[in-house]
Formats: sequence, structure tokens, C-alpha cells
Amino acid sequence: MKEAIFDQIEVKISAAKYIFKATGKTLDFDGFLKVYPLKIAQITIPSLNISEILALLKLDQIQHFTKPPYRYTQATLVKVLEEKGIGRPSTYVPIISIIMERGYVIMQRGYSERSEKKGTYFYPTDIGKIVNDMLVAHFPAIVDFGFTANLEQDLDEVAHGNKKYVEVLKAFYLPFEQQIKQKTKEVPKKDMSKFEIKEKCPKCGGKLVMRLSKFGQFLGCQNYPKCKHTQSLKNKK
Repeated sequence: MKEAIFDQIEVKISAAKYIFKATGKTLDFDGFLKVYPLKIAQITIPSLNISEILALLKLDQIQHFTKPPYRYTQATLVKVLEEKGIGRPSTYVPIISIIMERGYVIMQRGYSERSEKKGTYFYPTDIGKIVNDMLVAHFPAIVDFGFTANLEQDLDEVAHGNKKYVEVLKAFYLPFEQQIKQKTKEVPKKDMSKFEIKEKCPKCGGKLVMRLSKFGQFLGCQNYPKCKHTQSLKNKK
């Protein structure tokens, strides 16, 4: 399945000492969008000539403040994956399905921090944040956009018969295997999904800890498996 192709144009307009910019984007070839009809905004710029004199119809003075990045929707996440060269049209849907099935993100109806328009956005879960922090801290090369994009290109070369898959896998796996062994020794063997709280277990008197699972947060006894007391945070008074 082929990628979608967009025509993008940027117009710079000079007015005294100021430069105004306008960016247009139109769909040239729908590619995978014909099968997965995602809503991607298109902006049409009228036909202009170099050095053409334009008439000012309206000027709005608007003050802007720094805002956090937009939360991703399915469409904007696919757009970023495409721009970064991560995945291919046939793998965009499985990628999104996997991060949701593993509980790294959830999709909720609400408002993005930068938009007053209500929509369905991705929100990272506690487990997703922990996994992300762990990978960034200890495996920065693996989660680097460039690494993933280059590996995708190598796999394309394998598919076209220009590279041997064994050589591509060796180039990736052998250094990765050594890194896994090294990190196994270096990284403290502590449960990063467990946090102590001040309350005591009602069954054995041990400390209660807040744990994270793919189903969310819950309270459990620190003396597990001897004491198997658990309770929902919703029932916590």
C-alpha cells in the first residue's frame, strides 16, 4: 500500500520590515488514505506570482502565549509517523493498536491543552510514562526517530532484494543483545511500578504500596505473596 502524497507550499509576504508566512497543503495522491479515510486538514493557497503586489484587506493584532504541544489524534499521530519515516502505511494501524492494547495510552473524548475544540485524543497512562522514561534513559538509540527510520529503510531494501535480511538483523541485534546484558547488570532491580504510601495493610499490618498494572492503579500489600490483600483506589477513603 503506497503512502499518501501531499503538495506543500510556503508563501512569504514582505511588508516594510516584517515578513508574513502562509503555508498551504493539498492532497495530490490519496494512497493508503483511500482505505483508511483519516481526516487530514488541507489548506489551499491562491495562485500568486513572485513580486506580485498584494492588497491588504484586513489586519488582526493577536497576542499569543506559549502553549504545550497538541495531543495526538489518530490522524495527527499517523501524520507524524509518516513525516518521521517510522512504519509504513500497512503498519500504522497495528502500531496504534499495540500501544493501546499494552496500556501505554488510552483514547478519551475531551479537549486538548491547545485547542478549544472537543475531540478524541491520546493520553499516556502511568505505565506508558514509566516505559517511556526507562527506554529514553537506558536505550536512547533504540527509541531515536532516526534509528527507526533507517531500520525501516533497511527492511525495504531487504524486500527489494538489495540487502540480505540476516545481515540487517545481525547489525541490529548483536549490539542490542550486548546492551541488554549490560543494562541487566547496571539497572537496579527495583519495581518501578511500585510506590509506598503511609497506610497499613488491614490484614497483616504491613505497608500498603500503590502498584501499576495494565488495568490501572491499585493498592496492594508490600508483603505479597505472603499477604495477597489488594484494594481499588476508587474505594480508598
